Amino acid sequence: MIFSQHYLACLSHASYLIGDDTTGRAVVVDPRRDVDVYLGEAAANGLDIERVIETHVHADFLSGHLELAAASGAAISYGEGAHVQFPVDELRDGQRLSLGDVTLEILATPGHTPESICIVVYEHADDEMPYGVLTGDTLFVGDVGRPDLYASAGLSADTLARELYHSLHDKLLRLPDSARVFPAHGAGSSCGKQLSSETSSTIGEQRQANYALQCTDEDQFVAAVTEGQPVRPHYFEFDALRNRELRPLLDEQAPPLLDIDDVCACRDAGAILLDSREPADYACGHLRGAVNVGLQGRFAEWAGDVLSPDSDIVLVGDPAAALESKLRLARVGYDRVLGQLRDLATIFAHRPDLVETSSRLNIEQLAELRGLEPDLQIVDVRGPGETAAGTIPMAREIPLAVFADSIAALDPTTPVVLYCGSGYRSVVAASVLRAAGFEDVSDLIGGYGAWKSAGLPSSKGDKADIIGDAPHVGARAAKKMMDRGALLLDVREPDEWCVEHAPHAMLLPMGRVHARHSELPRDRPIVVVCRSGGRSAAVTASLRQLGFDAVNLAGGMCAWASAGLPVVSGGGDPGLIVYREEPLNCETSIAALIGGVVMPNARFYVRNHFATPALDPELFELSVTGLVERPLHLSLRDLRNMPSQSQVATLECAGNGRSMFDPPVDGEQWRFSAASTAEWTGVPLVEILDRAGLTPDAREVVFRGADSGLVGGVTAPVRFERSLSVDDARGSGALVAYAMNGESLPLQHGRPLRLVVPGWYAVASVKWLTEMEAIGEPFQAFFQTDRYFYEHERDGQIVREPVRLQRVRALITEPTDNASVTAGELVVRGVAWSGAAAIDRVDVSVGGGAWQPARLIGERRRHSWQWWELFTRCDTRGPTTVRARATDLAGCTQPDRPAWNRLGYGGNAIQTVSVMIG
Repeated sequence: MIFSQHYLACLSHASYLIGDDTTGRAVVVDPRRDVDVYLGEAAANGLDIERVIETHVHADFLSGHLELAAASGAAISYGEGAHVQFPVDELRDGQRLSLGDVTLEILATPGHTPESICIVVYEHADDEMPYGVLTGDTLFVGDVGRPDLYASAGLSADTLARELYHSLHDKLLRLPDSARVFPAHGAGSSCGKQLSSETSSTIGEQRQANYALQCTDEDQFVAAVTEGQPVRPHYFEFDALRNRELRPLLDEQAPPLLDIDDVCACRDAGAILLDSREPADYACGHLRGAVNVGLQGRFAEWAGDVLSPDSDIVLVGDPAAALESKLRLARVGYDRVLGQLRDLATIFAHRPDLVETSSRLNIEQLAELRGLEPDLQIVDVRGPGETAAGTIPMAREIPLAVFADSIAALDPTTPVVLYCGSGYRSVVAASVLRAAGFEDVSDLIGGYGAWKSAGLPSSKGDKADIIGDAPHVGARAAKKMMDRGALLLDVREPDEWCVEHAPHAMLLPMGRVHARHSELPRDRPIVVVCRSGGRSAAVTASLRQLGFDAVNLAGGMCAWASAGLPVVSGGGDPGLIVYREEPLNCETSIAALIGGVVMPNARFYVRNHFATPALDPELFELSVTGLVERPLHLSLRDLRNMPSQSQVATLECAGNGRSMFDPPVDGEQWRFSAASTAEWTGVPLVEILDRAGLTPDAREVVFRGADSGLVGGVTAPVRFERSLSVDDARGSGALVAYAMNGESLPLQHGRPLRLVVPGWYAVASVKWLTEMEAIGEPFQAFFQTDRYFYEHERDGQIVREPVRLQRVRALITEPTDNASVTAGELVVRGVAWSGAAAIDRVDVSVGGGAWQPARLIGERRRHSWQWWELFTRCDTRGPTTVRARATDLAGCTQPDRPAWNRLGYGGNAIQTVSVMIG
């Protein structure tokens, strides 16, 4: 016997091919619409598909019986009473179908639908014990089929539930416990309420563990299976009707590319604009009025929830995903795809009038907004089974499945914030509201999961933790409480804290309070503060639930500052991992790397050898001397008046990755993220050299910083100074920079002036630059000749090579090390860079498996890091690893192990992240 299960995770749908290799005869059960997978398997095994069996008329997807019959000549079979519009060979209760030795027995099992059947599979015709049973939507792993889908046809849920009870107890549960159970659906399907993620089981396991099979009394069973079912998705009735019709076959051609004028004409004629990019990409910019359903989620189901099957569709996302989007829509019967927008990027650049962005809030921003907007509409788009466990207080429940029909219940003149479980469905709903003309619409990043994980107040049933009921005090009363010993707890984000905060306040961002509440005192009052009082109100309510004597500072830091109370500027940033405070050395945390191309100045990694010098920008002067025809003494104003250039460049400490060397080496034990990217603005180095006029005998240019100090074995202070050859100084694209990300250089990054040498390790990019000197011989100095070289053994000789270009590297930002990840779809993201050339490719290996190519995001850049991502699957539970390997256009690829050298430079070995799949 040949027996295969084909599981389509995006629809939670299982189909089956069963064949007899002695006769070459086969059947396919409950096929999906794109049938090449069955035809390919049949051909590979020498099988002829002679019959397509549908266990019932499906409502949650458009089945592939017509496509498979047309491709193979197979007969189509249903149970009795299917009432379809095309010829079928009906199957009767107790009927046996022989494929040769392999035999199938039909069981009529009405309940989910009147015509439902199950198929008992025998490997050999004379076997007493069946191999297993294909249970369709009658019995799932952990659940049974819902009986409430036929109310519109005059069959009550109570009637079908009673039929289902007898189908289970009189038919399926009479099979032996060893019989395997193969259902048509798994977790995520709306055909039941608590389906397991397991895709097979046994009769014995289900007899013991399935909640519905514990109900031996018929009335008790009816009550159990008719309550708490998810809302029936919008498209179910359409698909159930379509599956009965003699409809057109699947069109697998790519949709035609349309120019923007054609797209607009289609829209004006009533077509829906559908963007299938990921929510983050959509939020950054999309065609005005487009609905967003991300292709990586339950795309077809959610599109069916919010789009009308009677409307034309134009795809306006990534053209590379057009065919996949069209196919997934077709799987639920949405065939009216007119075409795909030719080039969205061109529209962004040349038609900004047609482009809009979307508002996305984190939990901190929502908590703040609740206090500022008394008329705020908060909408929970999860299903009843999810909201029963809790909602955000005062939220209105409108499941996504009925959202498109419920828009009239919302006020388009007041702000709306939507959320779901994790932040995917809410983007869909938010885009539907915008397309309907709502102007102030946001979705909640991370959804209810993020809100609940932060320990924030929730509503459950009749019990609600009302945020507004938290006690509050004014700013001066809060100051008096602090004078008497109360703790001031600041729950804002680190960047807000850095701007200003109250003296002696404790910083603990709102999202971390719940996890770290054990660090807070229970023997004295706590005054909670944020910017304006919204976040702090939510935290106050949460802390009071936990037994703390907490009050909210009404009006937050705005009220504190307005009252003339003291504030402190500056502060630390958890986005940096500090290795030494004096001199400051810190790398960017992996979490802080997630975001755009450039790194905020406050989270850019810092590498210092000596104490930070303080230079007065008004008195600053850069001298250019030595072998030059025209010595220069340039003020900061002089430099700003010279021709300027901006360049996005990644700087990386040469010791990045040093902690990975084995055997260990001395030095700062950097991990992977002593690297950051910024937009640097300044004067091209060649402009200054040309103005000074290098003499013919100049060989190198020395760059001296204002920082100095003692180094090993030296009694007098040493300056930080490095040199470049004249050719490198002219050809590297170096900048003499005075600005970073549009602002004056921060002190820790060289204010008022620094050198930036793109593509080189950052040791070449001298900070606090005060002197440039052209010389005629090789430069000799501590940081040129005693440090920053690769020293290793080659052919029995000690070899020394200077540290120059950054070595190619990929860094994984998601998932983080030791993260817990849900089994199924796995998203891997990160950055990659190289000093030798732009990134050519990034490959990812999961669990030691084959290398899979990741998608590079955006255009390739020569001197800055490249974001990349991979959408893959990992269904095996337990610990596993994720590895990423970068290759640049110069052909350089990361090694498995770092190239060991005595000083620990250039350690660019492949990064390995450990995750737990659950």
